[in-house]
Amino acid sequence: MASIKYDIVEDNYSPHISALCKLSIVFGTDSFSYAVVDNQLKIQAYQYQVLDRNAQGQLDWATFLSKLSAPREMLTRNYRAVRAAVVSPTFTLVPAQWYRAEERSTYLQHLTTPESSALIHADVIPGYPVNAVYEIPAVCQTWLSGIQPEAEYVHCVSALAPLLRSRLETPHNIAAYFMPNRVFIFYFHEGQLIFCNSFTYQTPRDALYFLLLVFDQFRLGTEYTPLWICGHYSEQSELHRQIKRYVKSLHYVKLPTGFRTGTKLSAIPEHLYLDLVAGI
Repeated sequence: MASIKYDIVEDNYSPHISALCKLSIVFGTDSFSYAVVDNQLKIQAYQYQVLDRNAQGQLDWATFLSKLSAPREMLTRNYRAVRAAVVSPTFTLVPAQWYRAEERSTYLQHLTTPESSALIHADVIPGYPVNAVYEIPAVCQTWLSGIQPEAEYVHCVSALAPLLRSRLETPHNIAAYFMPNRVFIFYFHEGQLIFCNSFTYQTPRDALYFLLLVFDQFRLGTEYTPLWICGHYSEQSELHRQIKRYVKSLHYVKLPTGFRTGTKLSAIPEHLYLDLVAGI
């Protein structure tokens, strides 16, 4: 059903400081993760699980969440704030001047038939005159509302885009946010978000194809245009070997300014859990 890849709690963390902390959750395309960040911006706890799909290729969120017992105590404490980032592949970006809240479902109709089991959310991307409109499985919101009624929701693009822009060093930049079997690709020109889309892939060569397609679409040289990477991406993977053959300027997105890690968490690359702290 699911396998825990990382489960870290720093030795000096105490549940008694929960009221000073923020809880961040990511509902991934094939994963579930959370982090606890204290009022000094130190990440005190982190867990990441990879979920299995059924024979029809679907995630059974209801069964997974009903059996999510191991971190339940961590998830139900009284936190200062709770935020859930949703890695929904069903999303679109709508310019603010054209956005109408009552038309949210209409914006997604050209992408897919909205599922009856999904809720439609929208948020403004900080620093950009754009609204992200996206689906979230109703069972996920119902579950989280049951344990954290004040939780806020945000699309992963809304959380990541401002952080990515703050790390840019050249006029042209590509960024890639990797999840299992899916990648979100961003193109920034002089700080402006020009392109953002997500692609599903089955092999490393598929992922490479989609990345090179964006480079080609905007006539960007793979020799010198930076590619900023975050999410679940490993230098020991075939995916890295494929990308490194063609893209010469690879960089990992660092944590936002001021964030710190403890002894245990510092042993793993910070780009793996960047999505949990982006925007909080």
